[in-house]
Order: sequence, then structure tokens, then C-alpha cells
Amino acid sequence: MIPIAARAERLQWQRSNDALAALPLHWREPLRRELGEKVQVSQAGLVRLPVKQLRERQEVPVVINDKGLAEGLVAPKDQRTREAVESWAARQAPSKSGTVQVVVIAAEPLETTRDDSQSVVASLPRTEQRFVAAPPPSLPPLPANEP
Repeated sequence: MIPIAARAERLQWQRSNDALAALPLHWREPLRRELGEKVQVSQAGLVRLPVKQLRERQEVPVVINDKGLAEGLVAPKDQRTREAVESWAARQAPSKSGTVQVVVIAAEPLETTRDDSQSVVASLPRTEQRFVAAPPPSLPPLPANEP
């Protein structure tokens, strides 16, 4: 089930008659110029893609044609981002015949290693007192089932 806000947003995109309305505003005009007027867009959207060991968010616009070939319109800064985008694009279905899908992939950092020095627990004040949790009390034996 789609939340009400998401449904309203999709409805607004559909009513706008702009095939690229679902994309971030700063990508719409550059992609419109890149695609030209003759290309029909069947679907457009933003995909958030978590990438391990990535330091900063990167956006990569990708066009998927009706043969299933994906073309990145901007080279990612990081090799990990490039690999993640290529892996994602390889799993996508082709667009409808004679059309293209336009997707802006937002590669976002995924924290994989835990650094205890930056955890919330590390920021709490330390005390010298230690405690040991007592074992749970013994439960009485269950009564035997008698016929």
C-alpha cells in the first residue's frame, strides 16, 4: 500500500504532462536537452542505491532503452558507485518499445564498519562502577501430567 503523500505526489506528476517530473529539478533540463524532443520517455524516477564504503552521495542519470541497454550520462566519481550502478542497471527490464526509461540513481553511503569511537554509547559519560547481571531465578519444575 502506498502512503497518501506518495500517491498524491505521483498524481501531481501525471497531471503535469512532464515525463521527467519525477526527477530532481536540477536534472530535468539537462536531461531534456540530452534526450532531445524525438525521444519518448515511458518512465522516469529517482532510485536510492546504498553503496558500501562510499564517502558522499553521488547522482548518476541513466537512460535504459527498449533493448535493455543502460547508458550512464555522467561518469561516477567513485569506482564503487560505478560498479553499483552497473549492477543495478543489469537487473532492469527494457523499456516499452520505442521509448526510454530515465532514472537518476542516487548512490548513498552505507556504513558497513562500526567505529566505536563515534557511537552513541561512546559519547555517554563513563563511570568506574561496573555491574554484573544476576542470573535469572530458577523456575520450579513443571508438574507431571497425570492421567
